[in-house]
Amino acid sequence: MTQIDFAIAFFLLISISVFSISFISSSASNDFNQLNSEKIEEAVSSISTQLFDVKDNKSLVSNFKQIGVKFTEIAGLSHSSDLDIEITPEVNKVHVYDKMFNEIGSSVTSLSGKTKVSFILDFAPNEEKYVNIIYDGYYTTNIDYTSNVTEINVTSIIISEKEIFVLSKERCSQLKSLNYEDSKNLFGFTENFRISNECVYGPDPSPDANVIVKTIPVLVEKIDESIRSEKIKLLVW
Repeated sequence: MTQIDFAIAFFLLISISVFSISFISSSASNDFNQLNSEKIEEAVSSISTQLFDVKDNKSLVSNFKQIGVKFTEIAGLSHSSDLDIEITPEVNKVHVYDKMFNEIGSSVTSLSGKTKVSFILDFAPNEEKYVNIIYDGYYTTNIDYTSNVTEINVTSIIISEKEIFVLSKERCSQLKSLNYEDSKNLFGFTENFRISNECVYGPDPSPDANVIVKTIPVLVEKIDESIRSEKIKLLVW
């Protein structure tokens, strides 16, 4: 073998070695990044469940109730009607919403062991309308439609009463009162997290962090105690 042949063979050997090392390093790096992403995705699921899907003394959601009511106009006329619903036992934070979750103005009166909810609806002839009454409290023992059907020509049927989870302002305030590391220890989180809207909490991720963002639809209790359907943005890295 000539010196030139030896030099070429040596160059090829070095090139193959460098390529092999580079390929192995790149493959290991890709595997690590994939494992890291999978770990963060699992953390996103766990963190979102603990914060927003499970009602316990640590999560951000409180247990509210929702009563579905159907009203029917029976006179074949267009008119506005004053409607009254009495709920037993007495409940708190009562609000009334249409099917699109727009709030309907209402007045709430505390009676002896009851809560009276009054509001006005506009009806077209023979129209059916659905509303949801949301409150904070235990399940009811009785729900009465107390409006005079003969006078207002509107009948009512209580369709359902169910439990709903609401991101409460009290729970949000409790979280914000905690030191960030203390809150991670409380929930057992090893990854970092940030809630970027509504109940804003947690640090901003660094520019080079591997961040996964999850948008979570939730019901949120506002400052005025009304309930709104919102989307929470959760960042985990």
